Amino acid sequence: VKRGAVMRDNSERALLVQTKQTYAALAEALPEAKQSLGDGSTATFGETFTLDGFSCKDVCIGDVFKSSHSALTIQVSSPRYACMRVDKRHPLKPQVPSGAMGTMRHFVNGTGLGGVFFRVLTPGDAGEGDSLSLVQRLHPKWTLKYLSGLLFPIAAKSCLSPTWNGSDDELRELSDLDELAFWDWKDIIRNLIEQGVQGINEAALSGDGSLQHVG
Repeated sequence: VKRGAVMRDNSERALLVQTKQTYAALAEALPEAKQSLGDGSTATFGETFTLDGFSCKDVCIGDVFKSSHSALTIQVSSPRYACMRVDKRHPLKPQVPSGAMGTMRHFVNGTGLGGVFFRVLTPGDAGEGDSLSLVQRLHPKWTLKYLSGLLFPIAAKSCLSPTWNGSDDELRELSDLDELAFWDWKDIIRNLIEQGVQGINEAALSGDGSLQHVG
């Protein structure tokens, strides 16, 4: 981003960010994509800008970052749910339908590595060389990796149809999480609730063998 670019949009998807650490993680996990990924100096995920210092999967819904240069303050609203354009830019298996297991789209949607959407809380300008500091973490449980894995698990054959791999309480918690973006996330979660999707019976994972925890 050139110096003087002013960030004002307070929508859920005002800024799309990738990080150098995320590019490195993708190149390590998917060696066949190294050429299309590059070193992170060129935006290949449609990001507004690229940051250095953290991996996308490790930030949390609601995290607030403040600029060192201006009043700019931004908040994490959601992971980026990748569309077919990601597979066109990074064609791991051209013969496989977009979003199917083995594609870049499938991988990043299940790991939270597709990028981070931010809303702008306080407008300000931004440019190369600025630093952003984490000043507030509201929901440490809800990393982008954890959230993505619950809805679009890597083990699923496709990321085109969300599933639910968490508990009922978690499903409802996300539905009411103010900081989570509605688009692509809260709308999907509320649809799952309306469809009567059942969360995982956590007691069934305890191995206590009781009849009430079977099935």
